Parts: sequence; structure tokens; C-alpha cells
Amino acid sequence: MRWLYMLVFHSRRLIYLLALFAVVALAVIARQAGHLYLGGIISGFVHDEVLDGPYRLVAIDISEDMLLCRTIGNSGDCVGDGLPKPTVFQAGWNAQYIVVARHPRQGQGAPNRPVSEFYYIQRKAGEENVLTRVSVVGPLTEGEYQEEKSRLQLPEFSRIFDDLK
Repeated sequence: MRWLYMLVFHSRRLIYLLALFAVVALAVIARQAGHLYLGGIISGFVHDEVLDGPYRLVAIDISEDMLLCRTIGNSGDCVGDGLPKPTVFQAGWNAQYIVVARHPRQGQGAPNRPVSEFYYIQRKAGEENVLTRVSVVGPLTEGEYQEEKSRLQLPEFSRIFDDLK
């Protein structure tokens, strides 16, 4: 009878380990494919702020993780597929555009604060559906961004994180 108990006990542990391996493997595959998915096993962001519509600013573990993502349905999860990655330190929006400024990172290292990159996203119908690709322009230098801002009447940066500047 003891062998039956041991078999059941170890089977549960094996199933748990296989499930954990599958989740990690899917995350690695998605990251290598250039997709960023935040949710499911990730919860309790250190920062999670809705900008407008499906767009959110989210920092996972530390504030330097700040990135732009789009909400997936009502689940609280979000996806950053093709959107600017960390470290976002400014954002703004209006009905036509979402704008962000960020300091790029080298891999998982600290943000390169002397370098600032600027992006804008032209909003469109259906942007709530994560299967709808959005148009991201950038990275732009500050000069290029100022030209585009004048030409397109891009919104001001209304959300600024001084600790990330």
C-alpha cells in the first residue's frame, strides 16, 4: 500500500513540475519571438496605471521596468507586442496619439539614462483587440520627435516619472 501512496505523491509533484516547465517554456518562446505578454502568473505590479483606452503603463518588479502595454479583455493582463519597452519615463495621449519617452536598456541591465528615445502610436479603431496591430513610430531622437510633434500636433507629456528621468 505504501508504494501506491508514493506513486500518487510523486505523480502530483511530477505534474506540477511539468506544468511549471510548460509555462516557463512558453514565456521563453514568446520572448524570443518578439512578443511580450504580462499576466497569468504575474500579478501585483509595482505600478499599473491606465492611460486611455487599452493603453497602460506597467512596471513589473521595479519602477525601472516601466513599459507601455495594451489590456487584454477584462482579465487585467496586458500585452506589449511591438510597443516601447522599458524604461518609459514620460507618456501622454489624446484621441489620435499615445506618446512615450524611454531610456533604452542593454538586456536586463539598468536604463541608459543619457540616451532618450521617443515614440508615438497612431490610434485606430479596434485597438482594444490585441490581434489588431498598432502603428508604432520610433525610436526617434528628441529633434526628430519635436519635428513630428509640430507636424502632427502630438500631445504633451502629461505623465512624467521624475525618478526615472
